[in-house]
Amino acid sequence: MFNNNNNYNSQGVPSFMAYGSVPVGLPKGAVPQNATGGAVPQWALGKQNPTSPFGQPTQLAQNNTQANDGSTNISSNSSDDIFNRVLNKTLGEEGGYESRADKIDTPTNMGFQQATLDRFKAQHPDLSQGYPENVKDLTYSQGKLIARKDYFDKYRIGEINHQPLQETMFDSFFNHSPQAPALWAQKAINKNTNMNIAEDGIFGSETINAMNSLSPKEIINVNNSIIDQRLADYESEKQTNPNPYYSNYTIGLPQRFDRFRIK
Repeated sequence: MFNNNNNYNSQGVPSFMAYGSVPVGLPKGAVPQNATGGAVPQWALGKQNPTSPFGQPTQLAQNNTQANDGSTNISSNSSDDIFNRVLNKTLGEEGGYESRADKIDTPTNMGFQQATLDRFKAQHPDLSQGYPENVKDLTYSQGKLIARKDYFDKYRIGEINHQPLQETMFDSFFNHSPQAPALWAQKAINKNTNMNIAEDGIFGSETINAMNSLSPKEIINVNNSIIDQRLADYESEKQTNPNPYYSNYTIGLPQRFDRFRIK
């Protein structure tokens, strides 16, 4: 879900706050519902939606894979194709509207927080005419425009050459304050290559160019190192987050993160 708040974990690294709801005590085979009858985020169940909660097709839960020669997919699609693919993969992890305090820490719909909607409307009054006041009423097409302008375009995901890294970085920016994914990528590059790029938490040309110069083996190592850092950040957040329900409603996050791992 969208979270661009500037939160910091115990190491001073900007972190995430909220992730959807977790079903409790469901009978076998029951379909989990949120407060308004919509499906809860699928990562909370340890799996990904085969279709998004708004009727849009998404990928089935599949890990990033590598070809027989050890190389990973290099994207040659248009920017629109890349956007639709990464958005569908990420939104396949999300659910409908949720506002219960024991399920999520801020009202969220399809992964979009109320603060995200408010900020988009303030920054893009020309694009957001007719957008609702309450995130509960946000439509898929409206959310898609927010995702395109404030995440995909802003963080230049379409300039990344390699499909697994496109998906990993988009999902990371989607869920975390912006400095954290950039810093994880920079640390992963420096750890797994001979490069020495700035670790400044800014996802700009230096970091993108470094990503695009990775060898097939380095792509795998860098991608998975980013996932490892996401997991470490989550474990740290569990220890420090004051919300008593946090560990319960984020229990599916490790499985979500692992679905972006190259195996």
